This record gives sequence, structure tokens and C-alpha cells, in this order.
Amino acid sequence: MDEIIHSWQGRGEVLRITVAREAGFEEIRQAIKARMARHPAFYKGGQGVALCGAAMDEAQRERLAAWMYREFGILSLSFEDEKEAACQEEPTSQQPPPADKTEEPGPSAAQMADSPGNSGIKILPVPTDKTQFIHGLIRSGQRIRASGHVVIVGDVNPGAELIADGSIVVMGALRGKAHAGYAGDERAVIAALSLQPTLLAIAKVVNLPPEEGLEKAGYPEKARLLAGKIVIEPLTD
Repeated sequence: MDEIIHSWQGRGEVLRITVAREAGFEEIRQAIKARMARHPAFYKGGQGVALCGAAMDEAQRERLAAWMYREFGILSLSFEDEKEAACQEEPTSQQPPPADKTEEPGPSAAQMADSPGNSGIKILPVPTDKTQFIHGLIRSGQRIRASGHVVIVGDVNPGAELIADGSIVVMGALRGKAHAGYAGDERAVIAALSLQPTLLAIAKVVNLPPEEGLEKAGYPEKARLLAGKIVIEPLTD
């Protein structure tokens, strides 16, 4: 395909990109940017990305994940060794939609929770102000997308993703990724009984926790925007 990107494969909800192993961090970043910038709306927030063959340390991986999220709204970025079977498959070019195609809204939280991969999650219908209640454990690999506010009555495991145009409340432990105010609402908040996420985002501001993770506070907390930065404070404040 080119000297940096060897293949660009669409596999269901995952875009698998195979790169030259000798390529450096900045070369890979620029090559991915050039490809995705052609149709940014097609990639934004819609799928996970698996990167094959990239020789990066943990710090570079985190930098790339944060950059892809800021630029294209991609929440899930995984890394695979070039010897893995998935990286050896014949390339299948993923075709973006025509430039004039109107982007359709994604599935609701209820639709996501009722999908085959999300068995065991129950929806408690609440006909007020676009707030959706989801009862059950949100497991790794599960992705909830809500057009308003969303309340999770249960824990959110590492590898799970919550995306809401409004606020996010977790009546349990939040250990996955959460993006509130996805459509740009800077008033949105993220609250949990135990706030230990792998990624926090409100509107266009992204916050990655330190490598050792956030220290467990022992009391409910909330994250909100203050002067353009995400701050975490006790829920009672």
C-alpha cells in the first residue's frame, strides 16, 4: 500500500492497520493521519483500531491512543504482534462512504445493551429527559452509546467504553473508558462510586490517568471541566 502502511483492513467493528515494523512513532502517526483525514467522519467514534507490527513502548502506545482519540474520536486502540494470525490475513481495503453521504446516528444505549455481545444487561426504561438506565455489569469489549444522559447500575470493567452526549453516572466502580458531553457539552460530568477509569473525556478534553492508575479515594467522586481542564472532586462538592 505504501512504505509505512502495508494494509488497511476492515473486520466488522475493527479496523486493522498493519505497519512496517521498522517505522518510527512519528512516521506511523503521520501515515495514519493522512489516511483518516480523507474521511474523518467515517472513522470518528465508530470503531476500534488494531495496530499490527508497530514496535512501540508503553509510553508511545499511550501517546498514540490519546492522539487518535483527540483527532478522530477513536476510543479503542489495541496492538497486535505482526506474527499473529489476524495480521497475516489478506488485506481487505475498507472503503469510506461517498463524500455526500449523511452520517446516520449510532445505536442507542438500549440497542447496544441488547446486542448479542451484551447479554445480561437489562434496560430500565425511564421516560424522562433522555436519561437511560442500564442495569448490570459492563464487561470488557462492551460499548454503550447514549444520546442523552446514562446511568449504569453496576460496575464498568477495564476495556469497556461509555459514551454519552450528556452526563455519565456509574452506581459502582468505573474502571473502563468514559466520554461525557460527546457532542460538545462542556457542562457534562462523570460520576462514580469508585472512579478508577483508564480514560476520561468531557467534550473535547481528554484525560489519561498515570501509569500506576488513579488512587482509590474510598468515596464517590465526579469529574468535570474547570478552566478547560478535567478536575476530579468529591461528589458532595
